[in-house]
Amino acid sequence: MVTCAKCGTQFDGRFCPSCGTPAPAPAPGFIPPPASSPVVQGIPTNIASVLAYLVPIIGPIFCLVVAPTNQDKKVRFDAFQALFIQFAFFAADLVVGFVLGLIWWRLAYLVGRLLYLAYAVLIIYMIAKSAQNQKVVLPYVGPLAEKQA
Repeated sequence: MVTCAKCGTQFDGRFCPSCGTPAPAPAPGFIPPPASSPVVQGIPTNIASVLAYLVPIIGPIFCLVVAPTNQDKKVRFDAFQALFIQFAFFAADLVVGFVLGLIWWRLAYLVGRLLYLAYAVLIIYMIAKSAQNQKVVLPYVGPLAEKQA
């Protein structure tokens, strides 16, 4: 908004609507903002894919439910693959805990720790590849995720 030097009316435009005085010239080097700046909706594809792998259960569901991200095929693939990886490791942890826990609890503990280490390494690898916008199709869960995406 500009204030008219003659009558004091505030206005937008080139001339004062009350008295017709031209607006003062802008300062040198001043670039006026565009009339309508584009609004970027959603988040970038690689960030949404990283979110799917980084936050267990909630991240993939968020990427599958929220409108801008659920329309991108790569984000949907990564979200489904992350869900399938998390469910597979949860099931493997249950099997190791119950079956080996009944036989020998120390072996179950060690195998469980190795399982969590493998899960952490896999998730870090998937986060790194997703941040670079690379698609990695894992065996077993990858084809299932491609069918769902």
